[in-house]
Amino acid sequence: MPAAAGESQVALHADRWARAVSASAGFADTRDARGARDRFLAVAGSRRETVHLHRDAGMLHVHDRRGSHALKVVPYLSYISTSAQASGDLKAPMMGLILKVNVAPGDVVEKGAVIAILESMKMEMRIVAECAGTVATIHCQAGQTVERGAVVAVIAPELP
Repeated sequence: MPAAAGESQVALHADRWARAVSASAGFADTRDARGARDRFLAVAGSRRETVHLHRDAGMLHVHDRRGSHALKVVPYLSYISTSAQASGDLKAPMMGLILKVNVAPGDVVEKGAVIAILESMKMEMRIVAECAGTVATIHCQAGQTVERGAVVAVIAPELP
């Protein structure tokens, strides 16, 4: 969708935005005269500005004194999930250390099964099967450091 005059488009990860707003990390919730919760105080360093937000059909519209900005809302890490479903490749969402691999080649897995556990920035992330199928290959082992986007395992999808 092309941007209208005075608007800019950027991808925005919806759950990151929600966490920032709900945790008031840089945004303070304000209410207008009607009690509507569509205004937020954006704080960047010493700058403060009230912005108006509203969501409409997959877009988040931000209005400030400089204009309007249309932000496309995309699910967090959706690009990894979509490619995994199509190819069967399970990729590391970020650089980290593989703590545990729960499967071996030839194992049959259901959608959502935890294939491996990755530690990054003191957080543990589960790498899960995006589809039911058979584990074709494992490309890592416990204790190995992997780069963001590295293929951790390949699942041969179950045929319908």
